[in-house]
Amino acid sequence: MPQNDKALQSFLIESDENLAQLEQDIVALEREPEDAERVASAFRAIHTIKGTCGFFGFSHLESLTHLMEDILGAMRDGQVQMNLDTAAALLEGVDEIRVFLKRIDSDGSDGEAAPQNLMDRLQSLVPEKADTQ
Repeated sequence: MPQNDKALQSFLIESDENLAQLEQDIVALEREPEDAERVASAFRAIHTIKGTCGFFGFSHLESLTHLMEDILGAMRDGQVQMNLDTAAALLEGVDEIRVFLKRIDSDGSDGEAAPQNLMDRLQSLVPEKADTQ
């Protein structure tokens, strides 16, 4: 059990660091939306948080980070452009991730799902995937 507590604390610390980087990247991308290095950095940060959520079974936090990863992946692939609406939605997602991390730190659970209006807003930014069948 103590080993899991250490792993959880490491997750919280690493996620906080990744969120700080993600937030810096989003703000920088508002000024320079074509900065591929910043997009890649933002994608790596959210990808790391998402992957570790799965390890701990934080399904609600994983759902939120998955949507944000989809947006940043589409941005990396040139399907989505950074603009004020995209930046605002991603920053709102960052704020919500912080709420999740505080909850996890206090009781070890990711609690309830992110607000539906945020999830809908993020989902609206994810490009439709072409049907390959």
